[in-house]
Amino acid sequence: RGVEHGVGAVTHPKADEDIRTRALHGLSIIHANLPKLLADPECPTLQSNIYAGGFIAIRALNTGCYPALGHLIENQYSAKFDVHQGSCSGILCARIMAYHYSESKELQQRISVALGDENTPAPRLVRDLAASLPGVSHEHDAVGVSGDKLTDFTQWMFEGSLARYNTLSPKDFESVEDIRGMMTKPLEDL
Repeated sequence: RGVEHGVGAVTHPKADEDIRTRALHGLSIIHANLPKLLADPECPTLQSNIYAGGFIAIRALNTGCYPALGHLIENQYSAKFDVHQGSCSGILCARIMAYHYSESKELQQRISVALGDENTPAPRLVRDLAASLPGVSHEHDAVGVSGDKLTDFTQWMFEGSLARYNTLSPKDFESVEDIRGMMTKPLEDL
């Protein structure tokens, strides 16, 4: 969730440079420590470093632009389908980033740098980071959310939250198909 908050803080339309700098710092701490923690999950120093990076990223979002688009959608998904929020981030964060990439490319390039690879699109880096986490789902099927459930949910999202999404997104949603396309984009296409 720290990564999702950091991404949201960097790409939020109301974020200022201070918020973005804090979020990018948190993301870089997570990036520097996560592979080591995966190799040594009982190391208290690495656990603390990950916690600190996540806290910095979360605090950045909460400083003046809460909630972010991904945070809101993932919370709605979690509430609707009773899915752990970490898995909601694993399933949706990179897809949401890919949706608005055309309008947030410069900001997402800064995320790529913070995640250690300026030549790879940030949605792909976030996808791969989430895939490295044990216990985090990455696909709707893994949490029992079928096509029909997604169809109904995206219609509900469009009818009830479109205006809010468009205040939080760097790229407007114009149709229910925009939302459904974002939610169902194949991760391998990022």
